[in-house]
Amino acid sequence: MGAFTKSVRVCGIAVLGFGLTFGTAALAAPAVASEPSAVSQTTRSGSVIEVTSDLSPTEDTAFDLAGVVHGVDVDEIVIGLGLPDHETATVPVAADGSFAYTFEDGLAAGRHTIDLAVEGAVQDESRSRSVLLEVRDADGIVPLPDDRFTPIEVRSEATYQRGERLTVQGVATPGAEVTITGWSAGVYGEKVRADERDGRWSWTSSNTMFDATQLFTFAQEHETGSDSAPIEFAAVAEEALTPLEVESEATYVRGKRLTVEGVATPGAEITIAGWGAGVYGEKVTADEQSGRWSWTSSNTMYDATQLFTFSQEHRLGSASESIEFRAVTDAAFSPYTATA
Repeated sequence: MGAFTKSVRVCGIAVLGFGLTFGTAALAAPAVASEPSAVSQTTRSGSVIEVTSDLSPTEDTAFDLAGVVHGVDVDEIVIGLGLPDHETATVPVAADGSFAYTFEDGLAAGRHTIDLAVEGAVQDESRSRSVLLEVRDADGIVPLPDDRFTPIEVRSEATYQRGERLTVQGVATPGAEVTITGWSAGVYGEKVRADERDGRWSWTSSNTMFDATQLFTFAQEHETGSDSAPIEFAAVAEEALTPLEVESEATYVRGKRLTVEGVATPGAEITIAGWGAGVYGEKVTADEQSGRWSWTSSNTMYDATQLFTFSQEHRLGSASESIEFRAVTDAAFSPYTATA
């Protein structure tokens, strides 16, 4: 893209008078696969240089480093390419302040610090800036160097649901052995291994959690060092079992089907039984949000009274209510003319 001048110079470009030393490729601490950095995150407050391109390219793939120089009239910008030999490129700046440099061969997977500067950077720090490229491998992961110790980190929320297994995720030194201990939870040194490339690890407890709080220690062992992180996990507020309630009046019209409405625990299964009325365990499900339910009998009602039992089943518990429904007076009722 465009013409540019390449040179292998450690100090600033003499013709521009920068006197600037560009950093070498930096492979910094914990890097894991993450969403590409937003443009808003690339703009350093106070710098005249804004980088607008994506900072998470894929390894060995051509990509553009583009941006805009604001508020100063310059013809070119010097870009330190983040390579071990301190290679730099001098790139033209258009009249509107825009610039772009193409990494034609891409960069190796890892973290690379890219330095940028325009004329006058030595006297005015706002005319320079650095950005961090997180170059991903073919699997979308930003690898870490093998010889760097990464402090263990827990990235999951410190909460759990009572009666369920606890799953925790985090990052540590690539290849490190991670030991998890939580005495009150019955976890006695369970082990997982951090991924060899990006240091990610995940652990699911072998038993379920019940107490209100549980203290866990996550410890890593690696040839480059060891450390641990004690974290207290708390049970999330539990849903309450909503008492089963029948809201309809306990009456019906002879020769008609019976419709009953009510409220129960959201998502609960409601079973209706009325043996004298020929109702043998018909089922409906309470609404997942409101808990409201409605049931209409599959047959018609005739007797003067009918006893019905409404039962709810839910993972939080069960409850039932028995109600006697009575036929309302209907002088015009005839078993030969009744309709549903």
